[in-house]
Amino acid sequence: MKGNPERFPFFNDSMNPRYADIAIPSGPNSLLTYDIPKWASQNAASGMRVIVPFRRTHSVGIIVRIRDDSPVEKTRSIAELPDDEPLFTPNIIRLLLWLADYYACSPGDVFRAALPGGFGMDVERIITIEQGDESGLPKKAGTILEILRQKGNLKEDVLKNLVGPSGFFPAMDELRARGLIRIRLQTKRTRKPRTVVMVKCAISPENIENEIKSLRANATKQKQLLEFLSKNPDSEFPRRELSRRFGASALRTAADRGWTREFSREVYRVPDNIDRLPIQPLPEELTKAQTNAIASISAKIREAAFQTFLLWGVTGSGKTEVYLRAAST
Repeated sequence: MKGNPERFPFFNDSMNPRYADIAIPSGPNSLLTYDIPKWASQNAASGMRVIVPFRRTHSVGIIVRIRDDSPVEKTRSIAELPDDEPLFTPNIIRLLLWLADYYACSPGDVFRAALPGGFGMDVERIITIEQGDESGLPKKAGTILEILRQKGNLKEDVLKNLVGPSGFFPAMDELRARGLIRIRLQTKRTRKPRTVVMVKCAISPENIENEIKSLRANATKQKQLLEFLSKNPDSEFPRRELSRRFGASALRTAADRGWTREFSREVYRVPDNIDRLPIQPLPEELTKAQTNAIASISAKIREAAFQTFLLWGVTGSGKTEVYLRAAST
């Protein structure tokens, strides 16, 4: 992650007048304004995710626009920039703000819905223990320190459950003021990446020949696997494919004897049938009602004008065909 304000205590608001309007998921139905610290001024841009203080915790938001002034007198600062590049283009930002206004929902929730699965829009606060003055420490704060010493770094919600909610946040504020704890911020992945186990040859061609000669006569699959590896010494193959071709037993033997090396690799979640989905041709003949509806909708599309249309019809009357024709205008 880029930049942590705790590392740059000499930067203050007066040194950096720029601000950002930010959409926060599950937040208010308006944008919140935060100031952009000096360490983030060169990197912050519209469309980027940011981690910001929100209420008594932190949240992930999206920068909607950068501005030189603030509509409010007092602002809080951006805490982290988790990304190098914006996730949303200006045109997409305008579209999403329109959606939030049209459907009367939070801008932050619209931005969350627009992100593909796996992009974290939640933030975790990791509590780590530091060295500092513990004299006269309140009981609740002392309990928090003792748990951190026993269990190591903990997520804030886990620590809160262990200690109990009563007086938790005042005790945390006391510990932070004394420098006894530090809060590390990170985005939480909402979906685990898909991985596949890959297999690669781990021995030289000469050793492969020696291993083949040492095999029993009935070790047919192992021999075939080694011959295959000798022809592809630098290539990587999904273990599932090799197992299907040479058998799981031969793969296990190869790994146990050090013939192969296995490792995981992240892959994109692409449907297996993406290239096989048939394209349905549009029917040549339309009903009079369909023709009239398409003409009205297409006229507004060509004018780039916004207008709401209501299609009425029983199931099977051809409403979907109107959508398809209008979309192809």
